[in-house]
Amino acid sequence: MPPVRHEGQADYPLTNRGREQIKKLSEFTTGNYSFDRIYSSTLKRAKESAEIINHDMNSELVVLDELMEMSNGVLAAMTKEEAKIKYPLPRDRRAHESVEEGESLIDFKYRIENILSKIKAEAEREELAQICIVGHGGTISIMIQLLLQTPSFKHGFMNSDAGISDLTVHSDRVIVNFLNR
Repeated sequence: MPPVRHEGQADYPLTNRGREQIKKLSEFTTGNYSFDRIYSSTLKRAKESAEIINHDMNSELVVLDELMEMSNGVLAAMTKEEAKIKYPLPRDRRAHESVEEGESLIDFKYRIENILSKIKAEAEREELAQICIVGHGGTISIMIQLLLQTPSFKHGFMNSDAGISDLTVHSDRVIVNFLNR
């Protein structure tokens, strides 16, 4: 079994297993949704996922740096064991503190809140009925926290590889249809 690595903004392509997972997800989305627009992170694994999902839909695809995973700086692509030795993280790390060359939780949340606000405004202005956001675990978790207005950093939402969450966003409420299916 290969060692577990920090991903963050390490720019890996999809693995063969990842491609298989996304193809199955694409079959589900194609049969159940009609996206007006698909937004994706610029990282290879997300962009390729968005392209696979979009293959049969032929939606507009918008690729944005702001949808990248949290920057974990020097830890990106490093094995978890190597990181524990070279850059041990304090148990009481605060939300404003970042890993060397990385981004703090506060900075990450602000970046995601900013792009989510822009996407929501664009969807309203252009009357987009359904959009899809292809991102990363941390990115999607923060978006769900923001949409549901949960207290910052107190709750998280697990997102598996090739998982899908379906939320209906109205001007006055958010309906969670399902999370991480």
